Amino acid sequence: MYHPSPNELIALLRQNILFAETSPDLLAVITKGIRYMPVEQDSLIFQVGEEATGLYLIADGSAQIFIEHHDQRVILAHAGKGHLFGEFLLSGNSPRSTNAIALSNCKLLFWPIDAFSDLLTKQPDALEPITSRLVKRLSWNQTMLALRLCDFFTGLSEEIARELINHLSLKSIPANALLMKQHESADAMYIVVNGQFQIIKTTDDSRAQIVGLIGRGETIGEMGLICSEPRTADAKALRDSIVAC
Repeated sequence: MYHPSPNELIALLRQNILFAETSPDLLAVITKGIRYMPVEQDSLIFQVGEEATGLYLIADGSAQIFIEHHDQRVILAHAGKGHLFGEFLLSGNSPRSTNAIALSNCKLLFWPIDAFSDLLTKQPDALEPITSRLVKRLSWNQTMLALRLCDFFTGLSEEIARELINHLSLKSIPANALLMKQHESADAMYIVVNGQFQIIKTTDDSRAQIVGLIGRGETIGEMGLICSEPRTADAKALRDSIVAC
């Protein structure tokens, strides 16, 4: 059975931007925590709801990252040799928000979150560039997921979706804060990446009416932007939330 040597592992890691400029000594330490995993074609690598226990890097083969939405498979990305997938939170357990399936017989390298966390405790400064890139990757992937869940953008090709994300900016909205106010001018629309918003309309007699709840993958403020009209309601975050503008 194939097992990559330490030098082969280091060479594979160097192919991915996550490990760009990482010192040879640190890469050698990282490889000690990496496990080799052969996966047969059409096998499910992980699925939505499973605990995110680590990162996968493809040494050979290809995989597809997807979600099921409205009983249809929505493809988020394709991963080939040298690509990473399966991001995790840097603190605490988190469930998988996507599925991954092998499109061919794959040779995967698995970096467990336990090995990552142990190394982070021992060498936080050395690992900082990697953790910073992991946070950015997770943010990008969560934005792509929200975009693909959004009915407003149904049918976009993978290439156009990637280009669109490059033109989105993320905005954090604390719990109980307003994303937008009724009657203000509409200068943007938003896609909920994480969190939930309550849509509140104030009537002519000053009564507040809750007219809807908006969650991940749904849009806020699109009609005001398209029609160039003032906002018709407030949008208040029910918990700490992130939107793509």
